[in-house]
Amino acid sequence: MKHYFPFFCLVILLFPACVRSPQLEGYGQARGFTLEKNSEGEVTAARILSDGQIFEYEFCRREEGRSGFVDGSFRRFRVAVPQIRTAVCTSTMLVLLDEIGAVEAVAGMDGDYTTVPSFRKRIEEGKISFLADGMVLDKEKLAALKPETVFFSPASGDRSEIQKIIDCGAVPVPIQDWREPDPLGRARWAELEAAFFGKSEEAALLFRETEQRYRKIAEEVSLRSSRPQVIFHLPVNGQWRMPSGNSFTAAAVRDGGGLCLMPEAPSETVLLDLETVFSRFSGATVWLIHAGTYADRKSFERAALSAFGDSRLASFPPLGQARIAVNDRLVDDRGFNGFYDYSPLFPDRLLEDLAAVTAGGEPVHFYRVLK
Repeated sequence: MKHYFPFFCLVILLFPACVRSPQLEGYGQARGFTLEKNSEGEVTAARILSDGQIFEYEFCRREEGRSGFVDGSFRRFRVAVPQIRTAVCTSTMLVLLDEIGAVEAVAGMDGDYTTVPSFRKRIEEGKISFLADGMVLDKEKLAALKPETVFFSPASGDRSEIQKIIDCGAVPVPIQDWREPDPLGRARWAELEAAFFGKSEEAALLFRETEQRYRKIAEEVSLRSSRPQVIFHLPVNGQWRMPSGNSFTAAAVRDGGGLCLMPEAPSETVLLDLETVFSRFSGATVWLIHAGTYADRKSFERAALSAFGDSRLASFPPLGQARIAVNDRLVDDRGFNGFYDYSPLFPDRLLEDLAAVTAGGEPVHFYRVLK
C-alpha cells in the first residue's frame, strides 16, 4: 500500500481541478457567453455558460443546412440563420426582437405576459401558441409547435426543461442574462440573441448607443458630493428579500447615485431578517419598490403595516422619511409590468430614473415617486 500512497495523494490534490466548474472568457461586459466572428463581422459560433455546463453553437446560412445536434451531442448544436420558427420563453428577449425586426420568427411563448405591442398584436391574431402549463413547459404543445430553437431561462439545477426541448428535436438556448453582475453586461446578451436571427450587427449598434448614454449618465452622477442610502422591497412573513450587493440591480443603483449596503452573495438575491434590516437600513432615504402598485404614499404606508408587510415597520424611520419610488409606470391594464420587458435591454433608461430618484428629481421611464 505504501508504494501507491504518493500516487493516491496526487489524485486527491488534482481532483478539485478536475471537477471545477467550466468558465468562459465572456464577451465585453458579459460573463455568461462568448461570440466568434469572421472577417466580415458575422457571428460564426457562440458558447453559453448555464448551470455549470457550456452549450456550443455553430452558425450556418439557412441555405447551407438546418438546425440540429452536432455529432449526437446534447451540448453542441448547429443553427441555421436566420431562425424562422422559434419559441421564446423569457420576457427579456421580446423587446430586442421587436427592435431588430424579428418578431415574426416567434411562433411560441410560455405565457401571455408580454407588454410589447407587436407581440400583443400577434397574440390577439392567434399567431403565437402558449407552451407552458403554469411554470413548466408542456411537452406535447412543444412537440406540436415544432420550433427549431427554444430560448428559455432555466432555474438553477433544473435540467428537465432542457431535456423536454431536446426530446422534441429543438435546439435549447439558455438565456441567463439575469446572472450578470453588470447592467451593461446584461444588455450585451442582445448581441448573442440577435445572432440567431442574423441581426447581431443591429444589436451591437443598439448596445453601443445604450452604453454611451449609460456611461454619460454614470459619469455625471459620479460628480455628486453625497449618496443617499437605498432600501428595496417589503418584508414577507418577517423576512426581507433584496438584490445582493453583487447583482446587476445593486450595480445600477450605485451608478445611479445610491449607496447600497446589501451583502454580496452567490445568488442574485439575499434574504434578511427584520432585525438585520432595522440595524443596517434605518438610515435609508430612498426606498425602491418592485412589486405592486400604489395610488399614493399613504396607501403604501398602509400596505407596509398590513398583512402585506409587517406592523413592526411603524418604528422604521424610512417609512416616514424616505422617498418612495415604485416601478409601476409601465404596468398595463392586465397588471403585467413592462419594467421587466424593457429595462434589461435599456439600462440607460433605468439609470436615468435612478439618478433622478436619488437626486430628488422625477423619473420618467419606469418609476413613479409616491406623493
